[in-house]
Amino acid sequence: MPLILKCDNFDMMREESRLFQQADPQKDPKLVMDTLRALQDFEIEEYQRLDKIKLAIKNGRTVPKNEIMHIVGRYEKLQQEAEYNKKVQWTLDVIKKLQHSMIGNSETLDTIQNKLEEGIILDEKEISYLKHNWKQLRKISQ
Repeated sequence: MPLILKCDNFDMMREESRLFQQADPQKDPKLVMDTLRALQDFEIEEYQRLDKIKLAIKNGRTVPKNEIMHIVGRYEKLQQEAEYNKKVQWTLDVIKKLQHSMIGNSETLDTIQNKLEEGIILDEKEISYLKHNWKQLRKISQ
């Protein structure tokens, strides 16, 4: 059984995630396959858990508070991911406008765009660069 399923501790899960990110799929395909299997098992268990909660509510049974808190936590995480995705898309749209208006260095904008598309978080310097160029674009557009 993959270690990811045995983790009851958040720090241990974070360590497993770090190890997985550093893994080379060509050199350690078993680790990658085990992790994928663990994620699939987790999703199946999660769907089953949610189905049980829905069934309990439909049948008028009491749902334990820890199950409700779990749902709230998952929902908040989903909202955060949706908000993050919206911000990334807005930023990608800004980059396109900057490129179209020829504001900023095209190589730098391409690099930032690629990072966002790959899910890499921008550093402060890149964020400041975008803010500065966005302000210039807004001044020109007014």
